Amino acid sequence: LQYLREVTFHENALSGSIPTEIGNMNNLEHLDLSNNKLWGTIPVELGRLRKIKQLLLHRNLLFGYLPPSLAELTKLYTIWLSENDIRGEV
Repeated sequence: LQYLREVTFHENALSGSIPTEIGNMNNLEHLDLSNNKLWGTIPVELGRLRKIKQLLLHRNLLFGYLPPSLAELTKLYTIWLSENDIRGEV
């Protein structure tokens, strides 16, 4: 999985929390987990996705604060978090 550049599980009725292991996918550029039933907080490990350009987590059941580690994602140009209960500064 370390060579994957894109992971899309849009609208699959996935439930549970976002696996922290996604943070180990070093070459990931696009992650779309939108329109599911994922719950919990955004894992701090997503801040290790140094090549990520698009992070789409909208329309889930996520809550809590944005992990400060997301500020480290200098290649990120799209982040969609709408229709969750995310708090804090962007």
